[in-house]
Amino acid sequence: MLVGIADIIVRATDGRIVATVHVKNLPSLGPDAAVALKDLRLESGLVLTTAHFLLVSQEHGYLWLPGHAETGKRPDVMFPMAPVVRRTFPRLRPRERLYATVLEMVVADWLRDLAIGNVSLRANPERKLVKAGFVRDIQNAFVETESRP
Repeated sequence: MLVGIADIIVRATDGRIVATVHVKNLPSLGPDAAVALKDLRLESGLVLTTAHFLLVSQEHGYLWLPGHAETGKRPDVMFPMAPVVRRTFPRLRPRERLYATVLEMVVADWLRDLAIGNVSLRANPERKLVKAGFVRDIQNAFVETESRP
């Protein structure tokens, strides 16, 4: 059950949660707002500090590596999400917003592709996630959402 933990859970083949993913399609989700959202979840006891914490909007992605229990800690990796969205919706206009559920499906599909190696790792943002070890950690993992496992 994902309610309260994350919008998307990434599990290793042995069942461990390796990443919790939070989709917040706010147009102004900058690094400070991302830290505040992560800290709010941390203070509520809704963050698994043994897993990666990934927060994404339509424009930006923020990744904290495992062990991110410190409040106020900036993301370990910041990356653009626009290239991922454009791959799925190439005709999306610059100021057009996706519905949150649509963005969640885009992110879940992208994570599944990363987990099975079905996406170029030389492009942005994948290159940054490879460098951080995130892609290695989710290799062959299962990506679960509320709507579809």
